[in-house]
Amino acid sequence: MIKFNFNKDKFLALMELMCQKVPDLDRLKAAKLLYFIDRASLLEYGRPILGDDYICMDFGPVPSRAYDWLKAFQDFPDSSDAIIVDRSKKSTGGYPIFVAKSEANVDVFSGTEMSCIDSILEKYGNESAKTLVNISHQHRAWLDTGRNTPIDYCLFFEDDPDLHKDAYEAMLLEQEDRDFVDDI
Repeated sequence: MIKFNFNKDKFLALMELMCQKVPDLDRLKAAKLLYFIDRASLLEYGRPILGDDYICMDFGPVPSRAYDWLKAFQDFPDSSDAIIVDRSKKSTGGYPIFVAKSEANVDVFSGTEMSCIDSILEKYGNESAKTLVNISHQHRAWLDTGRNTPIDYCLFFEDDPDLHKDAYEAMLLEQEDRDFVDDI
């Protein structure tokens, strides 16, 4: 199975950026946007931005470690220097929204990563969480994985495998490199 390393710094910077650019950013909407951003980067370049493990849940693919952080932001208000939950404001779904404590450190992202982020936020940032869930439910990664189980990154390519063949092959080669290093 393809594995990547979760990048906490990029996650926090991306959350700060989304808080600044996306209206009604609650936990569900954040999880969906993180999925779409990682998926776009994977399909274009053969690697996700966050490198999280995705779990197939009722509301679509969920980034596991990021989701734990999102829950911590809500349950433990002092858990982050980057993000707070504003319980006085509610999303269209009726949930508290995230607010950034400071400007996002976009220097942690490469130019190609920023391109993916900007593209996805422009395309989906104004959609409701429910709409994003419905879109994610059309992806093979969700359809072909049992609930509450990890999603194989290879399934992200199943919606249009020929279009993203080079990125798929790059992902496999990079996994071989990671496996080799792990075996040393």
